[in-house]
Amino acid sequence: MSAQRILLVFPSFSYYEPNSRPPMGVGYIGAVLREQGYEVNILDLTLHKKPKEALEGKLKDYQPTLVGFSVLTTTYPFLREYYHICRNCASVRTVIFGGPHPTATPDTVLRDIPEVILVRGEGVITAVELVHALSDGRDIGGIKGISFVSDGSLVHTPARPLMRD
Repeated sequence: MSAQRILLVFPSFSYYEPNSRPPMGVGYIGAVLREQGYEVNILDLTLHKKPKEALEGKLKDYQPTLVGFSVLTTTYPFLREYYHICRNCASVRTVIFGGPHPTATPDTVLRDIPEVILVRGEGVITAVELVHALSDGRDIGGIKGISFVSDGSLVHTPARPLMRD
């Protein structure tokens, strides 16, 4: 398994609106990835008055190879800009979007930003499988619960069953 430096990002709802609750989804995914031996850092952009600059600074300092965003419909308008900031960072090889918005509207997201990989539905198991496959250079087409563009076509793998409590 090659080394992945992973940055998980919770985007802001506006250019400054502190979140009253920690971003649990990226926290869960980050914890499981750390248990699997990956180096993970979490950035909550709701805590920054200048989120673009905070993202640029974190990318420069941390040099992640993979960046994952939790995407709500209210944060989606900012994601195209955040995506381009990530792509301008030489270390970033992969950008992943997960959360309610890509789950509900995967076709729209992939038409807007076809270079991203989407994690649909409950993302913990899917994200871990996806990171393992990307780290090992394996094909991602057999991973349940993802969407991506391949050879110009939208690909939606079968949904992953919901986790049992």
